[in-house]
Amino acid sequence: WRSANQDNDTDIASATVQQRYGIVWRLVLSLLDVPAKVMDVRLAILERRRRAKFRAAGFLVMQRLLECTTLRSAQREIMVQLSTSLCASMREANAGVAPSFSKGMEPCGLVLENQIRSSF
Repeated sequence: WRSANQDNDTDIASATVQQRYGIVWRLVLSLLDVPAKVMDVRLAILERRRRAKFRAAGFLVMQRLLECTTLRSAQREIMVQLSTSLCASMREANAGVAPSFSKGMEPCGLVLENQIRSSF
């Protein structure tokens, strides 16, 4: 994005309609210069959509969890405890490592996957 927009400091959000047309075409042309396979681009788009669905599901779960109480102090405490509980260890939580919901669920997922595979 930066290399395609070096001669013009206007970002696409604040560009006028005429400027936006030129910016988008520069981006499209710069994309065509990059050697990429169509299947690789398609897989990347599918992966982005999958991650977006996971994020949306996580936000819905968090919203429902926070709606369980109307007390702001309780909601704040839920957020503090939830983020540290999703870290692999207390050392990682104290070091500020970003919590990962999927890593905390890996053992559960493997057991469930094995049970499903063994039933067929």
